[in-house]
Amino acid sequence: MTNRYAARRIPVRAAVPAALFLCLLALASAPPKTLGVPSAPSQSTELRWKFTEGTELVYRLSVYNEMELPQGMGTSVTNLETTQRWEIIEIADNGDATIRLTTDRVRLSMQSPMANMTVDSAEETPPSGTPLDAITAMAGTSYTLVIDATGTLKSLEGLEEMRETLRQAIQDPSIAEILDPMLTDDTIRSQWQQGIYAMPAEAVSVGTTWNRSFTVPVAMLGNMTTDSRYEVEAIDLRMPPGATGIVTFKACEDCKLQTIPVTGATRYVINERNVDLAEFKKRIPGSREAYTTIIHDLESDTITVIDATL
Repeated sequence: MTNRYAARRIPVRAAVPAALFLCLLALASAPPKTLGVPSAPSQSTELRWKFTEGTELVYRLSVYNEMELPQGMGTSVTNLETTQRWEIIEIADNGDATIRLTTDRVRLSMQSPMANMTVDSAEETPPSGTPLDAITAMAGTSYTLVIDATGTLKSLEGLEEMRETLRQAIQDPSIAEILDPMLTDDTIRSQWQQGIYAMPAEAVSVGTTWNRSFTVPVAMLGNMTTDSRYEVEAIDLRMPPGATGIVTFKACEDCKLQTIPVTGATRYVINERNVDLAEFKKRIPGSREAYTTIIHDLESDTITVIDATL
């Protein structure tokens, strides 16, 4: 008799793969990043970008900033959300990728004791004559770059066209003068390195660390230097981004990494209580005290239940 189902029980350790994004308007300090690598601790792996020619990738970045105002005035909260589309135009024989980056949407919300406001490029609003016009004008702008397999930027094209679009959108020349230094070729290069260049040239293994430092100009304030530290951690469980996708896990420390699909019918359970995928992802992959049982339907080769105990 063949058993149709296989259960795998695994301990879950925190592993946060690096989320790699590019933002053109926000100059934010990059926190230390943790990379997950699908290998046993004793193995070394080269971290490389592996693009597929002719495909598109969509990245959504949210930069959240909370600031305490002086003299007990309260708290100011700003959230900048950017949606960017990457078109993989060409992959050269040496692995260099030519990519067209297009900003599809920018949304800025601000809340403070003085006023609340939201600017969204998806909504038609008349020009305000302020730097906020640059937010809506960013939507639809694009430029082309070439990077190698480590993410190192090799060339940029189309930045002047993007800058001219923003100049035309901002009626006040004094505001345009402030914006221009924030969008120079060197600044875009620095921002790219901040968001993408996380791949060392040498192979890494669990426990490997390395540092990056970059400097960007900040209008009217001078230069801002950010030092980032990267660390490689082992992956025990990685959940899919949506209801359908792939779960990646190791059944034991020395076991090989496995990938099995989930479907819209997959159930997620925490402490014998059914939860949705969003709650499961919020609580389990970051918990060092969780044990998870994965029920694998061998006939359909999908996961039917992921049951976690905290």
